[in-house]
Amino acid sequence: MGSMNGLKKFGLVVAVMLFGPLFLLSIISYTLNKTLADEEYTKTTIAEAGFYQAIGETIVTQAGGGAEGEPLITAALNTAVSGDRIQGTLEPLIDGTYSWLGGETKQPEFSLAIAPIKANFQESLTAGLQARAASLPACSAANPPSGEDIFDYNCIPPGTDVNATITDAVNKITNNASVFSDEVVADGTVNADEAEQLGINDPTQNLPSELPRAFQFFTNGLWFFVGGSGLAAVGIVFLSRNWLFGIRKCGILLVLNGLFVLILGLILGYVVSSLIPTTAVEATEATVNALEQASKIILADSASILKLVGIVSVVLGTVGIIASSVLIGKKKKPEIQTAPTESQPKV
Repeated sequence: MGSMNGLKKFGLVVAVMLFGPLFLLSIISYTLNKTLADEEYTKTTIAEAGFYQAIGETIVTQAGGGAEGEPLITAALNTAVSGDRIQGTLEPLIDGTYSWLGGETKQPEFSLAIAPIKANFQESLTAGLQARAASLPACSAANPPSGEDIFDYNCIPPGTDVNATITDAVNKITNNASVFSDEVVADGTVNADEAEQLGINDPTQNLPSELPRAFQFFTNGLWFFVGGSGLAAVGIVFLSRNWLFGIRKCGILLVLNGLFVLILGLILGYVVSSLIPTTAVEATEATVNALEQASKIILADSASILKLVGIVSVVLGTVGIIASSVLIGKKKKPEIQTAPTESQPKV
């Protein structure tokens, strides 16, 4: 009998020790699955943070557009590298990263399709130059030609092949823009080496090789953690002095772990509010700010989940403690002896 009680106490200690870590792992796994581990959530968050628009602005700046650039070139660039087009170009990179994290590929692949953007830039610039050429008068003795190219012609010189002139101007501009240069992206895509030449860092190159294992452990292990903590709770209930004492122990553990999760959520919320975007590169400031905003959104959502779970855990644990304590008190209450009646013999 003594050895049985010893085993029972040992099992209770093990169950108590396992409950907390498994419960916390369940919360972490659940939070990850609702935020960073959800590919669609990540894509939506990045888009909402304005990251794709920021990338477009960076490309316009690096390609010589902007307030001080040629208006027609800037307009064509803004059309070609709009947020939607950049999103369509960059989202396959996100897909590849999640495939790597999920164990579907051995390493993340960096490949961006630039050809559609380049073609749209050429079409937009050609249309803009055609409209400008159509608005210019023919040159004459009273209106002699001036300007070096179609961008600043004041009139169309006699014998000028307007279409050929526009084509030459567009090709020259395209090849001078490093983002679209055939010398860098001849096949219409940008790989990691070509991105480095353009000053674009491959975001996947510094990712640790063990990251996929950790990612899969936390995301795929949700039901294992939940089931394990549930079994630990059942063990606590049945290995305690009686089931009421077991429920009270579970309630106490739930409150303690719930308070820890709640505090973690509050700290995370404070960290989000104190994040200050910083960057030393003017051309990428908008991009860095957008990534900071995306991080804030993800951390804020994670903090909300942690705070909610923490509050629910504390409430449920408190209810369990109060209810079990009341029932335990009733069981311990001694029965009141009634005085014997006249019909009952006195001892």
